[in-house]
Amino acid sequence: CALGTRVCPDCGHEFPAPHTAFKPCPDCGALNTVASATCQACGASFAPTIVLTLDQALRNGAIVRGMDINEQEVQEAEEMAPKVRKLILRSGDDKLVRIAKLLPDESWARLRDIFAASTVAQYK
Repeated sequence: CALGTRVCPDCGHEFPAPHTAFKPCPDCGALNTVASATCQACGASFAPTIVLTLDQALRNGAIVRGMDINEQEVQEAEEMAPKVRKLILRSGDDKLVRIAKLLPDESWARLRDIFAASTVAQYK
C-alpha cells in the first residue's frame, strides 16, 4: 500500500492515523515530536527560558504575599526603605525597630501615603 493509505484496497486492513503532532525547532526549523525536550537535529532546548532578576523576584513576592501594589509604589518604596530604616534604628525605639524588621520594602511608600492622608484628614 502507498504511504498514507488509510485502508488496504485488497484486504480492508485499517492503518492507524499518522502521527501529526510535531513542533518546529525555533533555532533550526526541524520538526520534532511534541514530547521532545530538545531538537533532534540541532540539540536546542524546548524548555522555556525565564530570566528573573532579584528585584523582579522581590516584586513578585509582594504579589504572592497578597499585596496590590503598582510599579511606582515599588520604586518609591525601594528608594525610601533604607533611609527610613536607618532613621528608625537611630531613634532607638524598640517598637519601631520591630515594625521596621517586619515591614517589607514594598510597604514603605504605602505607609508614607497613609501617614500623609491621616495628617491631611486631621486638619480638615
